[in-house]
Amino acid sequence: MPDPNTLTPRNPFDRFSKWAARRTGHGAAFLTAFLVIVVWAATGPLFGFRNPWQLVIKTGTTIVTFLMVFLIQTKQTDGRLQSPHLHVSDVEDLTPLCPAYLVHVSGFSVADDDGDDNKTPGVPTFMLIDHTIDPTGVNGPATVGFRAFRSFPGGTPYVQGGNPTIDQQRYELMVSKENIDPENGFINAIPGDQKGDYSEWASIGPYVHLPDGGHISATVAFGVRLGRYRDELGHSNDYERAA
Repeated sequence: MPDPNTLTPRNPFDRFSKWAARRTGHGAAFLTAFLVIVVWAATGPLFGFRNPWQLVIKTGTTIVTFLMVFLIQTKQTDGRLQSPHLHVSDVEDLTPLCPAYLVHVSGFSVADDDGDDNKTPGVPTFMLIDHTIDPTGVNGPATVGFRAFRSFPGGTPYVQGGNPTIDQQRYELMVSKENIDPENGFINAIPGDQKGDYSEWASIGPYVHLPDGGHISATVAFGVRLGRYRDELGHSNDYERAA
């Protein structure tokens, strides 16, 4: 799966905007612009600093600024649609007052299959942030993570990976460690390839010997961001790199 940040632009304008952004973002571009200003200023005495001489630089900078506004907007829009990933290793100048932590969050997303001409580019994601743990692993899970996960289109029988309909099936699924990588706790289910409305089951635990008055807590998050189905398929590779 190619990195969404390196996808080939879809049309000549996209290719030009990427090329122009790379060129104008280099130090050589700034040096060239600076030299243009120096040469223009040096020719002032030759033209007596008259209005035509001033009009040249005013017109040139106005045109460049006008075009750069659209170039910057194109890059920002393209970046949001391609959902770039920010890596903590890219953050510089960290201090004790501004630390950075690499946090692994397990979750799953439900994305449209891009069959509606990008009318619904949003991708909703369910994330497991935290839950009660037992560091000894005796009375509960020793680390934060899903116990089991299952995703299926409507109408799928339980024995074929579908919806549990009785308590025995629900219990079997929730303690089964289904679709969970035993090494890192991440979901390793294969993305569904059938069209339809999908349902998901996810569990944590199990917890045993809960004392009288005790409680179990879990913190989850739900987020929606711009994205495309083909880009979301690359998350399995992200998990492999982060594990």
